[in-house]
Amino acid sequence: MKIASVVLSFLFAALTVSAQVNPQCPNISVTGPAGLIQPGELIPFTVTVKPTESTLTYKWTVNVGKIIEGQGTPTIKIIDVPVASTLTAAVEVGGLPSECPKTASETVSDLNGFSKPKAEKLDIFTLPLSSVSNKRFQSITDAINSNPTSQSFIFIPANHKVRDELVSRLYKMIHENLDFPRITFIETEAGSKIIEVWLVPPGATPPSKCEACEKVAIKPDCPTISIVGPAGLTFVGNKMTFTVDKPEDFKGRYKWTVDYGNIENGQGSPSIEVRAPEVRHYINVTATVELLGLPENCINKASITAGVYRESVPYAIAEYGRESKIDEKARLNYVFEQLRKEKQDFVALIKIVVPASGKVTFEERVRTIKALLTSLRLDTKKAVFVNDGTGELSTTIYLMPKSDVPAVSKP
Repeated sequence: MKIASVVLSFLFAALTVSAQVNPQCPNISVTGPAGLIQPGELIPFTVTVKPTESTLTYKWTVNVGKIIEGQGTPTIKIIDVPVASTLTAAVEVGGLPSECPKTASETVSDLNGFSKPKAEKLDIFTLPLSSVSNKRFQSITDAINSNPTSQSFIFIPANHKVRDELVSRLYKMIHENLDFPRITFIETEAGSKIIEVWLVPPGATPPSKCEACEKVAIKPDCPTISIVGPAGLTFVGNKMTFTVDKPEDFKGRYKWTVDYGNIENGQGSPSIEVRAPEVRHYINVTATVELLGLPENCINKASITAGVYRESVPYAIAEYGRESKIDEKARLNYVFEQLRKEKQDFVALIKIVVPASGKVTFEERVRTIKALLTSLRLDTKKAVFVNDGTGELSTTIYLMPKSDVPAVSKP
């Protein structure tokens, strides 16, 4: 039994040793780029296997970007890595003993400089150049000076006077370390009024066209459309006249619409007459004109709004007799909610009837209502009080334009 035990112990020890990593296995390590990578440069990764005398193979993988060269060799180079991404390069080494580790990797997290650079639009000028401030020219020259390896591309109309003026102004601001030949002028159509300035770093694709010039080229000279409407309020049943300023040389048609009321005369012409609609109190009428025949890219509509009001007939929004303070506060709160919705300068006209007995006076009712408004944090200046005589105690509240209050108030 003792002999068997010794044999088993020996076999167990042998198995334990064989399961461990062979001390002769080489060390595999991957190193990434040293320091910053300039925009447009390739990103290198290298694997080192020491010690080894074997003939090895290398299979590389990356999580982002593309291996442009070196697959199957100890060193690869990578391109097209997105900005602000984390790049991991992993390698599997073939040709090592079966019990040896075969993989290694390296991760680089700061890749802001690894993406392909892009051209930057510095500014867009509209002629004449005399209207462009020196501050904007200084900003351009500062950007060019701050990027000594970059090129500047300037799209400019084919007009030697404009070019000479631009060159003159730039020269005055160029620093000594700026090599002026780094500025390339590209002529656009002679009739253009746009100058577009680009900064192109190494590795970036230069602009092939003036973007702003194309947008302006398809946008024609468009007229400004405006409408004149009735001055002040129009009373129910009267006519409202709306007239559009006729653009010079416009030979197209006029299409009018109104959201309230009826167009009685002038449809298709620069001026229309609208019958003010029947309203209970007050309403805004919006007239819109569309000019048919302007170039496609022009704004061809305009609108104007005018008010319609029922003459000398204020709108009673609340009417009540004796009320508890809680109920009267609720009524006042509702009245002032509606008052806030009015677009014009409206007030709450409060007519008060008091008992002939004198138990409650007009002045007392005014003080009570003002106190309730104050407790509700409502503007007492928006309330106009009118003594409506004696009789059964009552309060009637109207909403109406402030300008009309004297005409309907009683002394």
